Amino acid sequence: MAVATGELPTSAVLKRRKVDHGKALDMRTPMPKSGQVRQRDASTRLVFRFSSETLLQQAVAGLLARMPEVWGVQILQGAQEYGKDIVFYIRGAFGEALPCACVVKNHSISGQVESSRGARTVFLQSQQAFDTPFFDGSGGSVFIQRVYVISPGAIPQATMSSIAGRMKERSGQVIFISGSQLFELFKKYWPNFILEEAGAIEKHLTATAISLADNPLSGVVSLYSLGTLEKAAEGPYVQQDFVRRFAELQVTNGSHFLPLAENLSGRWNRAAITEARRHLKAVSQYLSLAALWNLAKEPSLHSSLEQLSAALESAFGEGLRRAYKPTRPEVPNVGPDAAVALADWSSLARTVNTLGALVDEAFAPLYAEQRAYNEFLSQADDTLGDLSNTLFMQACNLSDFFQVAPGLFTTTPKTKTVVVHKEIIHRWNGPLLIVGAAGFGKTSYCRWHALNDAELFRTGKSQMVPVYIPLHKLARVECTDFDQTFLSNIGESGLLPKGELERPHRLRLYLDGLDEVSDLNQARRIVELLRDGLNQRRVDQSIITSRDYIHGPWLTWMPRLQLKGFGEPELRELVDGWIPRDSPENVRFFEELAKSDTLLPLTRTPLLATLIILVFRQTQRLPENEVRLYDTFIDLMSEGWNLAKRILKTSKFGPQIKKTVLRTLATNTHEKRKKQFAWADVRTAIESHVKSKGSLVKELSEELVQDGIITRGGSIYEFAHLSFQEYLTAKEYNGDPKQTGIRAALLTYLRGDDWSSQVLRFYFGLSGNPKALSQWLWDQHARFERSEVGHDEESGSSYDRVEELDGVVSELYEATALSE
Repeated sequence: MAVATGELPTSAVLKRRKVDHGKALDMRTPMPKSGQVRQRDASTRLVFRFSSETLLQQAVAGLLARMPEVWGVQILQGAQEYGKDIVFYIRGAFGEALPCACVVKNHSISGQVESSRGARTVFLQSQQAFDTPFFDGSGGSVFIQRVYVISPGAIPQATMSSIAGRMKERSGQVIFISGSQLFELFKKYWPNFILEEAGAIEKHLTATAISLADNPLSGVVSLYSLGTLEKAAEGPYVQQDFVRRFAELQVTNGSHFLPLAENLSGRWNRAAITEARRHLKAVSQYLSLAALWNLAKEPSLHSSLEQLSAALESAFGEGLRRAYKPTRPEVPNVGPDAAVALADWSSLARTVNTLGALVDEAFAPLYAEQRAYNEFLSQADDTLGDLSNTLFMQACNLSDFFQVAPGLFTTTPKTKTVVVHKEIIHRWNGPLLIVGAAGFGKTSYCRWHALNDAELFRTGKSQMVPVYIPLHKLARVECTDFDQTFLSNIGESGLLPKGELERPHRLRLYLDGLDEVSDLNQARRIVELLRDGLNQRRVDQSIITSRDYIHGPWLTWMPRLQLKGFGEPELRELVDGWIPRDSPENVRFFEELAKSDTLLPLTRTPLLATLIILVFRQTQRLPENEVRLYDTFIDLMSEGWNLAKRILKTSKFGPQIKKTVLRTLATNTHEKRKKQFAWADVRTAIESHVKSKGSLVKELSEELVQDGIITRGGSIYEFAHLSFQEYLTAKEYNGDPKQTGIRAALLTYLRGDDWSSQVLRFYFGLSGNPKALSQWLWDQHARFERSEVGHDEESGSSYDRVEELDGVVSELYEATALSE
């Protein structure tokens, strides 16, 4: 890449004095070795040096775009270029547009046309440029009137004469621009290219590679003492497909939140009135929320709903007064079960009927979106290749709205999963929002694709320049100017021309970690600034990554895809990258993994799969219930992953309080024999440990979801993996000196119930004295036998079951001794 010439001083000298382009400048300052450009005396030596022909083409295109009376500059790519690297128009003598082409060579052109050296290639390419038309923007075919042969090196007279001699019929239509002449043109029309920006892309790509070489996985390995990571810089990367999951949803009509008119004539108690008023407040809030998502009209119904709520309260109070103290004006203080007829219920019924119709009319866009949603689900294949599908985007919009307003919908357990190919980034030119839980590889996706883009650009196989930005760096930055926010590190006018100038290359932004911008208003400003820049064509494509809990109407303009996670092919590819394929260690890894009912499901998450592999590499064993692994998993997802990535997220709650709450939540859920739970269960677990109520409870619950240990779908919560729930339950039991919980779990297991079998195994792994644990097991069994005389033996002998558990204890501690 050209950064300077022998006639120009370095940028340090230029800062001290003004450049006079008409004079030869000081050559005494030594030039940098990497990417340097020198002017040489030998006629065939290069005057400029570019790292690839693609960069030279882009530089020439930028030069043409700055020259007067030149327009329509376009770099042609692929098989359809037919000898024309660049096409453009110039003004003829009478103002007519003359179509021209450039044949650009990033090497010296020498030899004769008759030989097989450079001159012959240039001759054939020039001839083809004249003979084959190109198609303009309107689809019309255009024949080239003039060809410019451009090389950064000097072109010998003999070579020019040889080419021109073979093209006598094109006399005067082939023009040669050699190194020194090209240099003068840059000095005249684009001096900043040489002085400041010729090396900007190259410097940017180098800086990108350096910044992305810092693999967060190396921080994890160091933090949790998982051995050495010789592949920290690159690591085996396995691409994943994307998915979009659509639940079977049905919108509840807004009018159903209003009391039924026919019920208003009946008897009402305080609980019924409170519930009716709560529903009226809810539908008012849903109207406002849906309007923000363009899923509801914005009628002035809020005051009418408030008035109806107040009227219900008043009618109930008057009913109480009439029933219990008809001669006194105040509402009597009666019990909560007191039921009375509502005063003036017929007037309330008329209001409800009128208001119900208006509410349904206001929700008409939401109902229309529901119909589009159903149509998409009925038509959609299992794979999707066209992200511009209107029904797909509408379905995504409703699915995302469901996450913020689950109370407006009824759902079933059924879902429709649509798979999008892993190479969609090269098939879709628009923006993408890629989401996934913690550890699903969002940062790895950006790192790998940004480095891949850089390599393709440097080798001339692509014109896409990557720009990678960890968004946590913008968390407290004023984001008002697009270039300053996103493009400040890659140069200015040469790379990103203002106004109408054509940019000779393409830019792809990788904005990694929207969830790491804790202020949602700041996150929204970043996204809106990005959208404006895309509309103004400041960049060509953007990829945003985020954890999957962030939703908002400001995100719905781009397709939202979820990383699918690993299946068996991806897992095998990852393992082969760490442990040589078909080696005894590789075979043993999969044999041991197949025996583990707990670890195998976790390998769907790329980060957890990698940690499992690293532990195996270190210990050469993979115990089924490796407590150390789960300690690492929980710690990583509580805050350790952010620490490994060097991201400081502000939190009012440290990892210890989070783990304490999670243990309580897991135990409560497990003892109810459930895998899913509701917000009330989360609140109960938090309030048992956090003294402050109200907003702090809600904040902590949101952080637990953001960390990724628990997930939320609509109003339903669950642990990211059932084994996390089981492990945390075991941790809670392990800290109970009374052993109440673990005794109950063992009792149910001895009766033939396997619900807590995995909890028991984790508990054994957490206990430090195998001999004492074995004795405890047999003592508990003896007590069980005395108290359960004649118990049902249909599920197997309790003796056999406790003997099996004792064997598990021995296996666990044998594995621990080997690993140490």
